[in-house]
Amino acid sequence: NVTLGNEPTLGPGRQLYARRRAISQARDMLHRLGMDIDPHAPAYHLSVAQKQMIEIARALLLKAPVIIMDEPTAALSDNEADVLLRLIGKLRDQGTAIVFVSHRLEEVLRVADRVTVLRGGHRVATLAAADISGTHVLIELMIGEQLDTLFPPRNETIGDVVFAVHDLPREGAFESVAFDVRAGEILGVAGLVGAGRTAVMRAI
Repeated sequence: NVTLGNEPTLGPGRQLYARRRAISQARDMLHRLGMDIDPHAPAYHLSVAQKQMIEIARALLLKAPVIIMDEPTAALSDNEADVLLRLIGKLRDQGTAIVFVSHRLEEVLRVADRVTVLRGGHRVATLAAADISGTHVLIELMIGEQLDTLFPPRNETIGDVVFAVHDLPREGAFESVAFDVRAGEILGVAGLVGAGRTAVMRAI
């Protein structure tokens, strides 16, 4: 996967796939990225974060002058996202141009030099990241109004239970999930990547 599209070759006419050289190139590139991934490991055994690192390694091996990352941290834990963001900083310092698309505004301000905000498919602003005082500035540009109107007062009148889940299991995914939702209430379901949030919702 790392050498895909840029496979090393050998032999007369260089028509033979140089597997050992490919493994060596993959190992060296993954080491450069600070990733301890076995080059022999099938991709389907890797985590989401590791798969993303494989894609980045491939782009670097191809010497891609521009890398576009669309929501690259959406499925990552905080630690995995931190590793990726530090890598993005290194790539930028080495001269790689990166387009970083994300709804995680803290990450945008952390890695970006310039920020473009879209609303309804149209560009509403392009700002130097150094001139943005905080994520509230970006949110106001995104929604087109002052932030103090974004979060209305919470509903203090919570009614009776309208939906209940008790001892919900799914073999190999989760067990004994239970919660109630009351009228006028918002219930959030949180957990690390792989904890079973999506599986619970799908089961329901």
